[in-house]
Amino acid sequence: MRVKAGLVVAIDIGEGLVGYGRVIDPPLIEFFDRIDHADETRSSVDAFESAPILFRIDVMDSAIKSGRWTAIGTMRVEDRAPEIFFKKDTLTGSLSLYWEVRSTGEWFEVPASLEECAKLERAAVWSASHVEDRLRDHFHGRPNRWVESLRP
Repeated sequence: MRVKAGLVVAIDIGEGLVGYGRVIDPPLIEFFDRIDHADETRSSVDAFESAPILFRIDVMDSAIKSGRWTAIGTMRVEDRAPEIFFKKDTLTGSLSLYWEVRSTGEWFEVPASLEECAKLERAAVWSASHVEDRLRDHFHGRPNRWVESLRP
């Protein structure tokens, strides 16, 4: 099993709050179910070893490269099965499961049912501001309009 280091980032979500994510395999980032007040931002990644994961999605490179999210360290990332997303054909409405083996660049897509897609993330590349909105809404216990717009 191959182990690599994943950059951990602190994400200012406004209202004096900070969320966190870890780069798994660019552009795939996982986001932790952990929030802190901005003046308590973690400077050590040890706190995230056992933190639950909220979601894993692809995110635009600009979220990290722009400096909008602050790098606070690195954590081990073990190889894992590819993340499975769903796709919805805009013309036919047909659904499919989609995954990519990033190490080889191979991708796969197979037909799927609504039930198979219901709990999956839609294949999309998120902007930093949309991720911030999603984290903010999660921690305030409200639905997120971006997540709702991407449902199957």
